[in-house]
Amino acid sequence: MRSKGINKPKNVLSQGEIVDKGDYEIIHKYNPETKRMNQILQCKHCPLKFPKLCNLRDHVRIHQDSMPFKCKYCKKSFTQAGNRDRHQSKYVCMKRTFVVGAEALKNAEEFRQ
Repeated sequence: MRSKGINKPKNVLSQGEIVDKGDYEIIHKYNPETKRMNQILQCKHCPLKFPKLCNLRDHVRIHQDSMPFKCKYCKKSFTQAGNRDRHQSKYVCMKRTFVVGAEALKNAEEFRQ
């Protein structure tokens, strides 16, 4: 049986420890109210901090010029799928053009169904 407080488990991090993960750092802070270690994810390219990894990944795409989500009508690229979906659902690209080709119109009809 292990004694309390003598051996610290390997996965417990200390207050203020910073872990380098390439494009971001993980900062561990102790919350006295919950008595838990909270992690804050900080972008290495700018001072922004995030509580969730998914939000940080979306943000890092801005610095990397990565735009993997493309509109199927005009091929405009977006960093987030939600922005692309909003663009497509409102037919923004089709409203900007004065002449809509037959193929673009056909794609729009298929998308509505």
